[in-house]
Formats: sequence, C-alpha cells, structure tokens
Amino acid sequence: MPERNVSRLEEDARSIWRAGVDAAHPKVLMPQTMQLEGTDLRFGDGVTVDLTAIRRIAVVGAGKASAEMARQLEEILGAKLLREKNVHGFVNVPDDQVGSPLQSIRLVGVREAGNNLPTPRALAGTQKIIRTVEELNEADLCICLLSGGGGPILELPADGVTLEDIVEVTQRMSSRGADIATMNAVRSRISKVKAGGLARRCRAGRLVSLILSDVIDFPLHVVACGPTFTDIAPDERLDVIMAQYNLSQGVRAAVARSLNADQKPATCVVTNQQIGGIDAAVQGALRSAIFLEYEAEATHEFRSGDATDIGRLIAERAKELRRRGRKRCLISGGESTVHVQPNSKGGRNQHLALAAGIGIGDTHGIAIASGGTDGEDGPTDAAGAVISPELMAQARSAGLEPERYLQETNSHPFFQAAGGHIRTGFTGTNVGDLRVVLTDAN
Repeated sequence: MPERNVSRLEEDARSIWRAGVDAAHPKVLMPQTMQLEGTDLRFGDGVTVDLTAIRRIAVVGAGKASAEMARQLEEILGAKLLREKNVHGFVNVPDDQVGSPLQSIRLVGVREAGNNLPTPRALAGTQKIIRTVEELNEADLCICLLSGGGGPILELPADGVTLEDIVEVTQRMSSRGADIATMNAVRSRISKVKAGGLARRCRAGRLVSLILSDVIDFPLHVVACGPTFTDIAPDERLDVIMAQYNLSQGVRAAVARSLNADQKPATCVVTNQQIGGIDAAVQGALRSAIFLEYEAEATHEFRSGDATDIGRLIAERAKELRRRGRKRCLISGGESTVHVQPNSKGGRNQHLALAAGIGIGDTHGIAIASGGTDGEDGPTDAAGAVISPELMAQARSAGLEPERYLQETNSHPFFQAAGGHIRTGFTGTNVGDLRVVLTDAN
C-alpha cells in the first residue's frame, strides 16, 4: 500500500493516548502511595510502619507491571535501607520484564511475552515466593507487589489439581467469553496461593499488598485472583459456572474440597492498598488533550462489552462530537471482549478500532485510538490501533475489505496492510485499555 500522510488528528490521538499510559506508570504512582519519612514508611493514607521495629523486609509479587513496581520500591527505600533491613525476595514477571538486575529483589521470568497461561516456571517461581514468606517472623515486614497478569504467573495448584487442569480451565473459559471475574471465581478455588492463600502462608508481623489494578468494574481482589485477600466469599454462581463451561470432574471436585475446607485466618496484619488504575490513565490523557487545546471530557460509557458493539457506539459518539464543531476530545477506559476465530489474528483493541472505523464511514475530521496500556493486544505485536476516515478510504482503494476482516476477527492483518498500528513494546504498566476520540470541524 502506498505511503499515506498521517493527519494531525491521528498524531494527536497517539500523543494523548501515550500521555495517558505514562501517567499510569509505577514510576508516577508508586511514589504517590509509598513514602519514606525519616524512619517511617507510609503506605497511602492509613498505614505507617516504624522501620526501627522492623528486622527484615521481604518483597514478593507477580504481574505485568510488578517489575517496574519493584524498581520503584528500591528507589524509594534507597541503598542504605536495602542493606540495613536485608531487603530480599522474588517477583514473578514475564520474561521480557526481567531487564537489568535489581539491587535486592530478584525478578523471575516465568513466561514468554504474549502467553497468559501458567507455566512450570511460574510454579517454580511461586514456590520460591511461598518459601520466602514462610521464613519470616513477627519482627519482619512483607510487601507484596501485584498487578494485572499476575494470576497466571503466581500459581500453585491445589491438591488433586495439575498445571494442565488450570491451563485447560483458563483456555476453555476464555475461549467461550468468560470475563475475568467469572474465570477467577473458579481459578481461585483450585489454587493454594490465590484467594488469600499467600497471606495465610505469610509469617511476617505485617503484610502490605500494593496493587496496580487492570480490572474494570470489578472488586480489587480480582487482580491476580486476590492472593492477599483472605475474606473473598465463594461466588454463589460456582455450580452454574462449572456446568456452563463444562469443566472436568477433577476440577469440580477440587472446587468442592476448597469450599468445604476450614480456611485458617492470616497470622499477620494484612493491608491491601491500590496504587492506581484506569482512572490515572484517563486523567493523564485528559491533561494532554487540554494542553493540545481540545475541549476534553471523560466518560464511563463503553467500559465493558463486545468489542464490535463498543466500536460502533464510539463511532456514533465521534460523529455526534464532530457535528458539534470545534476541537473536541472524548476519553474512556475499559476492557472489551472479542473471540478471535481460529486462523485469524487480532486483539480486542484492534477489533474495536476496526469496527469504529467502519462506523464513522466518510465523516471526516475524526480520529480514534484504542490500545492496551500494557502495550499488548492479544497474541500480537501491537497495543492497538488508530483509525480515521482517511485510513479507511485508502484501505478500501487498495482493495481491502474492512467488513470482511471484521467478520473474520482478523484485525491485525488489516492494520498491518493499511497502517494505523500502535506499537510500543511493553510499557511497564497495566491498567486496562484506553480509548481516545478526537474531532475537528476545520
């Protein structure tokens, strides 16, 4: 396809989207939540730990953004405290997040990029984490760093359950459109570490869990299946869920054993503290849009649902904004779903952008960006895509049929040919998806 002149609106949409991602990075959010004041370590507004009474600090965790959270934690504590308090521990992360070694915390690569399933390496890394927290005592502080993507890489199967069972549950439920809360209702009951399992094994005097949330419209304990939440009630729909997704008898038996077991309370004092979520990205994008002189607003519409439907709704809102004139911007955060067909390639953001591109038709003066704040969109090399009427028109003139690509859930090859991909590599954060709509009457 010939080179295309990218419009100012498209460039601005990319810039505003990236500003939103940067605003939700741990290097911004961690110092806002965790501060060292003399010998006091403060977490949020409610927890202060007197470090003179602490013998050791263990740091554990898992997730796509937990590597950057660990880097920031070491920066906040500083080299002197890292030595004096024998800061140590393990954090399970995707392979591409290991990077250069930290001073005291070991980042353990446990899966390849793009693989959101538990692996034998994840189990081995989790066993190291469990041993670390079990070796602590009441004079110690444990800090747990959790972020989205932590569920598959912080895993220890329950008795009678295999790694293959957990993989099968995840694949079966995901392929049939289960949302994260529904999947976690089952996965948390077939694991020794989820649903408070990590906290129950911790022998420190205090456990503080810092959580960067990627879940939309769900409780905080959904992140990584709540390993530090000891009061997660079983989902009342469990029997229905297991029947609906035709889960194996072995998995059903393990769930029943979990429900009948007497769960001991945690011996340590547990605090779960959110450090940020999609709102941080939305606010960062808003600030950037205002700086670029757009009349900007945020909306809680489009937060979840089918990617095709959300793309069409966003297109309608874009045309409405265009009719109102002047430079306008609409920001939203959320997480849609798409069921990519076999032999097709795509992700929810690329699919949403393609549906929106079809929806805006030839209404000029519009650009729409949609991308995962972690830099990933399904098993592809893109975070998402930016569309405009100009991009869609050139794609059609080159013989591409957007409707066919949408029907086949084959959005990645469409943008590969037409242009428009957002490619960042992993961003260091993970708070869900961010969408930017721009219009201009000029």
